[in-house]
Amino acid sequence: MTELAILLGLAAAGYGVSRWTQFPAIPFLLAGSLGLSATGAVGDPAFVEDVLFLSVSVLLFVAGTDLSLARVGPFKGTAFLIGVVQFAGLAAAGLGIAYALNYGPTDALYLGLALAASSTIVGVRLLQRRQQMFEPFGRTVLGALLLQDVLVVLLLPGLIRLPDGTAAVVGSLGGTIVLLVGVGVVMKGLVPVLLERELDAETQLLAVLGVLFGFMGVAAWLNVPLFVAAFLAGISLSGFPFSGIVHGEMQPLYDFFSAIFFASLGMAAARPDPTLIGHAVLFAGAVLVLTPLIVAVVGAWTGLVARSALESGLLLAQTSELSLVVGLQALVAGPIGGEVFSVIVLTTVFTMMLTPLLTSETVVWELVRWHP
Repeated sequence: MTELAILLGLAAAGYGVSRWTQFPAIPFLLAGSLGLSATGAVGDPAFVEDVLFLSVSVLLFVAGTDLSLARVGPFKGTAFLIGVVQFAGLAAAGLGIAYALNYGPTDALYLGLALAASSTIVGVRLLQRRQQMFEPFGRTVLGALLLQDVLVVLLLPGLIRLPDGTAAVVGSLGGTIVLLVGVGVVMKGLVPVLLERELDAETQLLAVLGVLFGFMGVAAWLNVPLFVAAFLAGISLSGFPFSGIVHGEMQPLYDFFSAIFFASLGMAAARPDPTLIGHAVLFAGAVLVLTPLIVAVVGAWTGLVARSALESGLLLAQTSELSLVVGLQALVAGPIGGEVFSVIVLTTVFTMMLTPLLTSETVVWELVRWHP
């Protein structure tokens, strides 16, 4: 109970600083957990891992409900192209930087995958706060985020099972495909029935949790990572208007587990030293420079106006909460060590903290002025 109380205190402090500075709370919580890790106040690794995996399941479930393909509208082609090119470009950049810094092949693979996707939580929250969800660039950003999250969800199970051989990789991918089929079954079969019944709030919450636990049970049976099941369960409930019901019922749980997850995440990492911080600065710089450049070029080529293309790139210029899941899964499974995980966490802290500044009106219009 003492360790949980410490995490709750850190979460409260992080959200207090966030409210005071008007920055997202996630970087403060991550930075605070890295500092708390150095003190050794929470010294039970098993407790930290249990908290992290429970929390991330709830976070990814709720995040998945924001990613409805219908919200992208007529910008599906633009979003798809931006998402693919950005994903591939940043993954290649991550691999190149990792090899230049003398990381091994396995570490480089995980670092490249961690850099490839942008944050759904940060991107969606910024769009919602600014009431830009249904603007052209807002829909484009949502589509790119959806595609990148799905790519990570498809690639990570196979990457984790890579040391176990080809059969294990194929089995893991097959299990993920079964869950994707389940998404269609719930979306087209179960959700319309639930909407017709006009259930009360308690029954709706039970139905939502039933879908989540059902996906996670199938994932455990198929030996697929549970975070994959949680994310796909959220996507299966992302259609309008049921996603609004999910948010209304799950928001208190989401807020609680979000604070706990980011407050405890840094405790699983190795204590950062100047070398690891320097590496994280290089990776963060690559994300902050290459993402707006790639998205601006691809967006202009597909017909987005200069401001929309630049603002889309700036909103995508951070690493994802799925990057943290990538690192956490690899850390627990054994392919990477605490030092590599620390680099992933620090890169996420730096990029998420800078995103609100980079997407300000002043920065956007200054870049538009220099746009060729």
